Order: sequence, then C-alpha cells, then structure tokens
Amino acid sequence: MLSSRPSLRLRRIDENRLAAETRPGSRALYLFFFLILLASMLMSMDPARDFSGGRLAGTVVFLGLLLGSLAFGLYGRRLIIDRKAGALELQRGVFMLPFATTSVASADVRRVVLKRAVLLRGKAGRRQSPTPRMLQWLFSPGSARHELATLAIELAAESIRVDSSTEPLPLRHIGEQLADFLGVPYAEVEE
Repeated sequence: MLSSRPSLRLRRIDENRLAAETRPGSRALYLFFFLILLASMLMSMDPARDFSGGRLAGTVVFLGLLLGSLAFGLYGRRLIIDRKAGALELQRGVFMLPFATTSVASADVRRVVLKRAVLLRGKAGRRQSPTPRMLQWLFSPGSARHELATLAIELAAESIRVDSSTEPLPLRHIGEQLADFLGVPYAEVEE
C-alpha cells in the first residue's frame, strides 16, 4: 500500500478560531488531471465515431474520469472551531463556497481520537508485507504504510471524521493541536 498524506492542514484564523481545511495541493492534482484529460479529449474526439458502436462504452468511461477528476478537484472540506462562540462547524463545498454545513456545540466534544487500524499482520501479530522482494523498497517493514489512521472528534452520540491517512504521525500532530485548542483529551486507539 502506497502512503497517503493527510489531506487537511490547520490554519489559525484568529486567537479564538482555528480551521482544518483541505490542502490546496490535494485539489490542484485532481484539477491538473482534469485539464490533461480535457485537452486530450478536445484534440482527439470525433463525436460521430466516439458516441456510436463499440466506442461508446470507452467514451462513457472517459467522461466519467473527466467528471470525477473535476469533482474531486473542486470539492473541499473545512472544520472551523470557534472557542468564543463555543461551536464546531463542518463545511463541505466547492471552492470553499459551502453547500452543506453541520454545526455542533463544542461542549458536546468528549475527546479527539486517532484510530489506528493495522491492515496486514503476519506471524505473532507482526506486520507483514505482501510484496515480492523486488518491491520491498515500496513497502519497507515497520513503515506506517501497513496501517490506516483516522482522526476523529468524538461527541456524546457520534463522531466527526476529520481526516484519514496511512501516515499517523502528521495526524497525531493535527489531533494534539485540535485537542489542545478545544481543551479536551487526546487519545490513540488501535483497532
């Protein structure tokens, strides 16, 4: 499993507000992919041939990739913690124009938790790599690539997923900063 970095970054808005928002680089990669696909489509598409017969399925898959990369490039999440107002606000939107907003009182927050799930285990519970010897440099033993870490804010009745990654160390730093800002405990749990 190749590593995936956390997709969120922390940004201090002012002394009472903290935002965890989608990294611009994550979205830029999808938008770049969209532009490459769009350019290749515009240069080589012939509607008379591509929308008929045996090429129709390939054209539909190509258009699905095109629209999917655009959607991932435009979509973003932002979690705003406001200590003064005592609220957490989770915004989902396109280019930071929110279309769905969820608000929770910060008094309902129990803790910030990093859930770590080890994906591959060998003998005696040790991590195991499924790759041949030639590919060991991709999956070095003991690396974090064999686990999935999920950072969440636990409430009384539910939890809000903040981010997921195969690299738990950056998520640990984000989680500790969120817990410190909220004034709640931070915990790590292995599942």
